[in-house]
Amino acid sequence: MFWFRCIFLVSYRFKMELLLDEIKLFTTDEKIISLVIEKLRECGCCKRCILRFICIKDAQTYRVVDDQRIETLLGLDSDVSARARTASSEELISNGSQNGLLANAGAEPDDGVTQSKELGVCTACLGVLQEQYCKQSFLEEIRDMVTKEDFQFSVFFCSLSLPVSLLLREHSLWIILNDLQPSVFTEDYRNNIIPVKDVWKWVNGSSLANILNVPFDQKSSFAISLTFVHTNTEKECSFLYDLKPDIFRKRKNNRHGWDVFNQTNVLKAIQNATIKKFRQFYNCPPKKLLYPCDCDPIKCHQEALFIAGRYNKYSRHLSQTPWFVDGAKKFETSVEELICTPMMQLVKASDKKFSASGREDVDVRMLGTGRPFVVELINPRRVSFTVQQLLTLQMAINDSSPDVQVRDIQVVAKEETSILKEGEEEKIKRYRALCWTKDDVDVERIDALAKQGSVTIHQKTPIRVLHRRTLAVRDRVIHSLSAKKIDDHHFNLFLSTQAGTYVKEFVHGDFGRTVPNLGTVLGTDCDILELDVEAVELDWPKALQPDDSKEAVDP
Repeated sequence: MFWFRCIFLVSYRFKMELLLDEIKLFTTDEKIISLVIEKLRECGCCKRCILRFICIKDAQTYRVVDDQRIETLLGLDSDVSARARTASSEELISNGSQNGLLANAGAEPDDGVTQSKELGVCTACLGVLQEQYCKQSFLEEIRDMVTKEDFQFSVFFCSLSLPVSLLLREHSLWIILNDLQPSVFTEDYRNNIIPVKDVWKWVNGSSLANILNVPFDQKSSFAISLTFVHTNTEKECSFLYDLKPDIFRKRKNNRHGWDVFNQTNVLKAIQNATIKKFRQFYNCPPKKLLYPCDCDPIKCHQEALFIAGRYNKYSRHLSQTPWFVDGAKKFETSVEELICTPMMQLVKASDKKFSASGREDVDVRMLGTGRPFVVELINPRRVSFTVQQLLTLQMAINDSSPDVQVRDIQVVAKEETSILKEGEEEKIKRYRALCWTKDDVDVERIDALAKQGSVTIHQKTPIRVLHRRTLAVRDRVIHSLSAKKIDDHHFNLFLSTQAGTYVKEFVHGDFGRTVPNLGTVLGTDCDILELDVEAVELDWPKALQPDDSKEAVDP
């Protein structure tokens, strides 16, 4: 019988070591693990937070912990757990802890305080990992809200925001463990405590995926945001004004709406304070609270959708973006509004940002193949479209006004949109201008313009844009120019210029602020009557062909 008991005990310990290695505890020392479990229970930690503090990274362990005693779950002998603080492993073997062995061999564990249903609010997570937020009914609340918001998504992930006071509580509990065994509960150990956010996702991610009937994926572009708040957070953090006045008192009096206490500055304060100093201001272990966290209204967020294309503008009374003067709208609509309104209706976005490869003045037409543009649609509810749906969107924009027409409407990746700004001043733009001269200019001088070749001009910020642009002298290149005479005082001017060139000022000189200018070249006063952009030489976005596939477009 004695040899049987010895063999059984050796076999049990071997199995336990395999289990401890599998779930990657911070140590395989049974006595230390049991001390941690008992100490954290005394401090009022819930089961999942106890597992966090013993650094378990196995998601399944957190899911089943409510149905099992932690010692049984980890393969710890129940008698060892009860007596590890006063007895060594050798003493246990010599005493023959048969009852403990039988408990791990399948017998029901003894009833006791550690097995009873958790009472009160966890001092470590303030209820985030307890039943209230880890049960089916809460997940069903999330599903109902997501359904109501009507977002289109094929995978999802959860984004959690937690009270910053949890950092203080976790640090306080680490100090308590450091008192037990400083050589084990070091700074490195503290950095390996499993975050509350990760555990909540491990516990609830798969269940929520089943309820929503879509996979849980950390890389999803669709996020369900949960914001947990606690009424005691401000009071609990207030000691930091005295602990680190250089950080927090200055922020307390800020006028910019910053949060005085945030994850970054609170963590920095903790890391820079000694244990002795921290203890002077904060309770170790942390105080137990009567009320758990509240969860603010659940929100959904989808990564922005980008729709690009090219537009033509045929009106000389239309601004590119809404134009306000003294708070009053100058024009009824704009290029941006004519393009974005149908997009917003289709995509059901919360907001939008319109960007284009440069801009033309109100009285300038945009001809040729059009100007490249992109619309960033913020928090869109619809993100997947067939080519036919995009063609329908294009027709809806074109039908809304004869003044603006679009082409090549398509969904693009965010990374592609940088092309609009990259090499902005290197792009070439071609113009046609109807010009007037004070004096009659003979054909020879008109024709001689084509022989000028490339010309570098120096442009001081034009008077008409000084209210919104920095005063500076900018060098710009006229790559080519030519002209065709209409009558004694009028001719058409054709230019190919570097992007950013002020063409109107090149023609009339802007009171000498642009040199050389057309007037100095022709030897007479010149002015511009009409201006058209004939081409923006940027091969983006790609031109769409009529036979493009009609498969779904998903960014």
